Amino acid sequence: MVDPAADEKNKVRAVTEDDIGLKVLYESRAPSTDIIAIHGIGAHPDDTWCKKVDTGSSTERYVNWLSDEHMLPAVVLDARIIRYGYQSQWFGDEAISQKVSTVAQRLLISLRRARQV
Repeated sequence: MVDPAADEKNKVRAVTEDDIGLKVLYESRAPSTDIIAIHGIGAHPDDTWCKKVDTGSSTERYVNWLSDEHMLPAVVLDARIIRYGYQSQWFGDEAISQKVSTVAQRLLISLRRARQV
């Protein structure tokens, strides 16, 4: 028997227009390296990189390991950390129709535009 509460808890947040494209999560003072994180199919571009941490209280707290100063930025000191978001609901009732090559092409266009700025 499927538990509806568990199913709702595991539901992925919808990707909106604001979530699509490149988003700088962390930038060092003098970045010499770009790290670009791309979420998986059926995932949310921000939630993918978050982990629920124990706070010792009933309050939930999530840490984004791409942007939290104690995580990746602490290891790669001279980096600009960017995440790329795209419509990723490829299965189910709300599935969109696009090819992986289209997502890749849009990523490359976004990177080219960002480098020209």
